[in-house]
Amino acid sequence: MSTLPDSRESREMPSGKEGGLPGSAHEAPIVARGDVSRSSDSTGLEYASAAAPVGDLLRAVRGGMHGVTASRGGVSGANASVGVAVFDGAGNLLEMNPQLARLLGCGDCPPPSLFSSGFVGLEGTTEVLSLFMRIAAGKVPGGMCRKRFCGEGGKTFTARVTLYAEHDISGRVARIVKLVQPEAGEDASVPGADVADKVRAALDLIAYARLNERDLPSLVARFHRILRSLMPFEHCYVALCDGPGGMVSYPYYRDIGVVSRDARAFGDGISEYIYTNGAALVLDAQGIESLERAGRFRLRCARPRHWIGVPLRTHGGEVIGVFAGKSYREGDAYTVEDRLLLELVSGHVAGAIIERRKAFALQESEARFRAIFEHSAAGICLVGRDGLLMDANPAFEELLGLTRAEVVGCRFDAFLPVKAASELDSTCRSSFAEGRDTVSLRLPFLRVDGEQRWGRQIVTAVRDVAGDVAFVLAQVEDITEQQQTEARLTRMAFHDALTGLPNRVLFLDRVETALRRARRHETYHFAVLFLDLDRFKVVNDSLGHKAGDELLRQFARRLEPCLREVDTMARFGGDEFAILLDDMSDVDESVNIIERLQAALRQPFLVQGMEVYTGASIGAVLRARDYTQAEDILRDADIAMYRAKDSGKGRFVVFESSAAPGAQDILRRENELRRALDGDEIELYFQPIVALRTGRITGLEALVRWQHPEQGLLAPGTFIPLAEESNLICDLDMHVFRKGCLAVVALQEAFEGPLAVNINISARSFRRLRMVQDITDILRETGCPPQMVKLEITENLLLTGLEVTDKLWRLKDLGLSLVLDDFGTGYSSLNYLRQFPMDILKIDRSFISRVHEERAARGIVESIANLGRTLGLGVVAEGIEVSEQAEILLEVGCPHGQGYFYSRPQPFDRMLRTLERRRPLPLSAG
Repeated sequence: MSTLPDSRESREMPSGKEGGLPGSAHEAPIVARGDVSRSSDSTGLEYASAAAPVGDLLRAVRGGMHGVTASRGGVSGANASVGVAVFDGAGNLLEMNPQLARLLGCGDCPPPSLFSSGFVGLEGTTEVLSLFMRIAAGKVPGGMCRKRFCGEGGKTFTARVTLYAEHDISGRVARIVKLVQPEAGEDASVPGADVADKVRAALDLIAYARLNERDLPSLVARFHRILRSLMPFEHCYVALCDGPGGMVSYPYYRDIGVVSRDARAFGDGISEYIYTNGAALVLDAQGIESLERAGRFRLRCARPRHWIGVPLRTHGGEVIGVFAGKSYREGDAYTVEDRLLLELVSGHVAGAIIERRKAFALQESEARFRAIFEHSAAGICLVGRDGLLMDANPAFEELLGLTRAEVVGCRFDAFLPVKAASELDSTCRSSFAEGRDTVSLRLPFLRVDGEQRWGRQIVTAVRDVAGDVAFVLAQVEDITEQQQTEARLTRMAFHDALTGLPNRVLFLDRVETALRRARRHETYHFAVLFLDLDRFKVVNDSLGHKAGDELLRQFARRLEPCLREVDTMARFGGDEFAILLDDMSDVDESVNIIERLQAALRQPFLVQGMEVYTGASIGAVLRARDYTQAEDILRDADIAMYRAKDSGKGRFVVFESSAAPGAQDILRRENELRRALDGDEIELYFQPIVALRTGRITGLEALVRWQHPEQGLLAPGTFIPLAEESNLICDLDMHVFRKGCLAVVALQEAFEGPLAVNINISARSFRRLRMVQDITDILRETGCPPQMVKLEITENLLLTGLEVTDKLWRLKDLGLSLVLDDFGTGYSSLNYLRQFPMDILKIDRSFISRVHEERAARGIVESIANLGRTLGLGVVAEGIEVSEQAEILLEVGCPHGQGYFYSRPQPFDRMLRTLERRRPLPLSAG
């Protein structure tokens, strides 16, 4: 830069050019917002225009392209010493300034593309084209090389060629700029080194510096050296501002004896003033003093004679800091041209800062990804659109037993079995096409030694800016041990541990499958057999349980050869087995298989060195396709098996629909109920009682259910009769009452306010002598407040005599409320209602179900509601299933009700969630 003359005549500012302080001949602060118009060229780079020649030059160097002439001050692109051409990414010429056209001698007919004859040929062509292609591909931002051109009249000249990319807002290469600067002595027509030439050269050097300087301080230092040749710019700095509450940092700072400055809190300095106002500022010493006195800012360094600063503004218009210079010499005044040039340079500085921030963020992101990629315990690989592996981490190498060099370039599906590869491909294609970019599958994969292992594979699509899948990231976690454990657990869940046969759950599933198949195909038939070993108890008691287990294993192995591959044999527990005879041609085929089974059992079993003879009693359902439920088939096969046992050992009986359960079946069910009471199979479900006008829950009714280990959840109608016949009803009532009291306590802990629970007591329990004492004991043991419990009894109980009346009054004295259930279906009279201490009448559901359809039913319900009000009793309607019933009940004066319209009975935990919502019922109609 020392070869350029230091001429500053054009920078002298005419009097009053920028205005002045009142009463002062001194230069006033210059704010760029007031005297500079800002615009953008086609690349999005901002430039400043002003009335001075150099200002026009700054606009014309890029604005004076081919066919365009700057109109301000007579300066045109023809005066530029540097040839400029702009191309798109494919090399098509977009613009050319007259200087380049003159150098190439092409006049008004410029070459259409970079690959045309005007640009190619002679030494350096290959280097230029190679550099252009790399820039267009985004591999490098720009570069420089030397090339010999053929000019006007066939003369040749050597020039320095600089290429750099300009990007659009999304970061893609929008166009590529080519600067052609003939070397010294090559172009005699280049104008002399006047001020304009000096500016042109500076701009060329600035563009070149931005391409080549990777470090921000080095780049600003380069700009500093360039600007010092054009203006008094010995001392300058770059300040980056976070805004109020943030920090001000100095990536570059040069002042008298100072080469760096620490970051500080955002405050009231001159840099913050420019940052906040977003406008350039040119001041002399008196201007600085004047603004300081006005409280605009506070100077944090020695006061210079002259000061210039511009905001660092990104292409998006965001101000990120300040670029400023200062001079301590009296005669060094800054001009408008200085400010314009500094603004242009500040755009390069801001762009460089943003680029480096993005690059740093990208480097950090890449470093994080690489750290995760290299150190992840899961195998990770990158797969291109062609299905070839682009990279793999050490864990992936370990999974396959191959090195990274061995897997990169291989097809990903080469490491999968054919079926797994097809499943992964189809799943990914459909998911990615639907916009779901992550797919998770469990698939087997193959190691290099041929071993097949299982992996959890998570495949994520990585899309390019156009939204297309650029590549996929696949994570593979070895879950072979987990898969094997799950397989073992699944087998344990569906198979008998002793014999290895399917268990009841799996057997029922296969029977259900057979039923579905029978519904689809009229010609399909199947049969179910239920087997029970004869004399098994004798073997168990005489030889021990180990011998019994061995007999069961041998029994299973003995029968399996008698069956076909499509048949299923299962062990239900103890000495009970079941067989599904699948796809039978007719009944005779089923009978033939049964006879084979019986023949196989005639041979003795060798258990612990002893011969053991045992047969099996077999119950058969041969027309199983006529059923709708698998449980019903097993039930009837079980009944037939007991009939076979009753008729003698080693027999089989075919179930007929007229067959009734025998005594053994009743005994078995009674024992199951006893075990249910001893265990935890009896559960309470709760149905809310609501205020019909508001839908708010005012109480709950506890309803008993049996969670049968094999048959699932049973309603009370299926086991209450059995409990009454077997004298278990009293135990069941007290079991239910205890659970109900515990529920009351839990409700009181969870919610504030009264919420009573209705509990049903059977007539037989009421007749027990200790009934009142048992209830008293349970209330005391559970800590349940009696006033929160309502006992429900039926009308017929009131007709059993004075003993019941006495118990009712004793229960009333305890604090319990009494509810007369199913009112209207018994034989009670008004006289009974007056003498018994009842609190609530419950209208039977048989009336409620017809109340919206029959006038008679409506009249009965209205009468009961009026009766309750007359006697001072509460009235509750049960069995409300539709909204019309609820509306009529309100009309006739019934205040409370319950039924499926409001809520089905729910387990206690679900009922708690319903109560927590505190919303009126029903939550949804139906």
